[in-house]
Amino acid sequence: MKPNAGKASKVLKVWGNLATSIEGLPIEVLKSSSKELEGVEGTIINETANMIEVRTLKKDFSIQKKGNIFKIQLSDGSNYIIDGNILSGLPDARIKKKMLSW
Repeated sequence: MKPNAGKASKVLKVWGNLATSIEGLPIEVLKSSSKELEGVEGTIINETANMIEVRTLKKDFSIQKKGNIFKIQLSDGSNYIIDGNILSGLPDARIKKKMLSW
């Protein structure tokens, strides 16, 4: 087995989960050009090509994907820090993107 085979398998799993719909997953905005969005935590309720709608306990936010860094919790409970730029596009289009070399 190649030394990075386990890592490649894990990356494929994560990309497979992110390439499909991310609606319903917990999310936190770690870094944003808009300081009022940093620290926003909630559940993804809708996704468009360029935006993520997040429901928090207080209100709903529409957050641009590009230019933001998110922490997303996958359905298996694992957390990943994701650059919003790679989430750009609809899930149908994302699944056709080549996997990035992490």
